This record gives sequence, structure tokens and C-alpha cells, in this order.
Amino acid sequence: EIVGYHLEQAARYRRDLSRPDGDLAERAGLRLAAAGVRAAARQDLAGTINLLGRARRLLPDGPQRRDATVELLLLLESQAETRERATLLAELESSSDPMLAVHARIGRANLRLSVEPANVIGDAEAAVADALREYGDDGFVVIHARMLSAWISWLQSRALDAYAAFAEIQAASERVGVPTLAAHIPLFEV
Repeated sequence: EIVGYHLEQAARYRRDLSRPDGDLAERAGLRLAAAGVRAAARQDLAGTINLLGRARRLLPDGPQRRDATVELLLLLESQAETRERATLLAELESSSDPMLAVHARIGRANLRLSVEPANVIGDAEAAVADALREYGDDGFVVIHARMLSAWISWLQSRALDAYAAFAEIQAASERVGVPTLAAHIPLFEV
């Protein structure tokens, strides 16, 4: 985290001096993202959100930035804070990356589910089914879609279905190398 901070500051100074260094910014972003994963392992949710947010601002478009963005969205969904989540969702909805658009759709359904559950369940179920059909081999899509399906099942008093979805979330979290991600989902403590 300390090395990431210093690299981040150096990248910022270079940018402020009109001499941006993309490689330096990327190295800083990767360090901060790794520190975010370690913060998650320590159960430091606020630190994880801070570090992942800073990392994604530094990383260039690509798989590492996408992963940091999705991890950040998943963690924001586990909190009551909706302003930062809504801002991130708006950004993702305007993205040209089809994978981020899938996460935006799931995230928007999740946000609506917390506000108006009766009116969004059908849309949320469709978002889950579409995401898994199109990107069912991507671990982050499985985590995000199953997180939404767990909430849907829970709201409909289908505890066994919710538990099964959570088991899939845990397995997918381990596959993508972020086993502590499932620990931040407050719905279940198994």
C-alpha cells in the first residue's frame, strides 16, 4: 500500500507537470489493487473500497481495471451507501465494454431491488439469466449475478435457493483469486 501510494503520487505529479507516465500510473494502480485485496482479507471494507477506487482511476482500460471496477461495485453493493454506487453504475452504463454493461445491468437491478423489490424482481431475474447465459464462464459475472439471485431468493423466502447461490458465490470468489470477496456479502454468514 505504501509503495502504491508513492507511485500514485509520482504519477499524479507527472500528470500535473503535463508529463504523464502511463506505465508509472499502471504500476501504481496494480499496487493499490493488490493492497485492496489484502485489505479485504483483513476485513477492512472501507480501506478496500478506498484502495480499489484509487486503483481504477490509475489503471488503463483493460482486464485489471475491469476487475478492480467490478470488485468495487460488488463491495459498494454490500453497503447502504447508494450515491457512490449510483455514480459508478452511471459510468458503467455508458461504457463501451459489453462485460461492464452486463455488470451495470445487474448492479442497476440490485439497486432497484433495495428500493422497490416488488416491481423489479422479474427484471432482476432476467438480468441474472442473461448474464449467466452470455458470460457464465467469467467468475466476476457469476459472483455478481448469483449475488443478485441470492437477494431475490431471500426476498421471496426461498432460503435454500439463496444458500445455493451463496455457495456458488464462494466458489467463484476462490476461482477468481479473491476468496475474501464473499465474506463482505452481509446476507449470509455460513
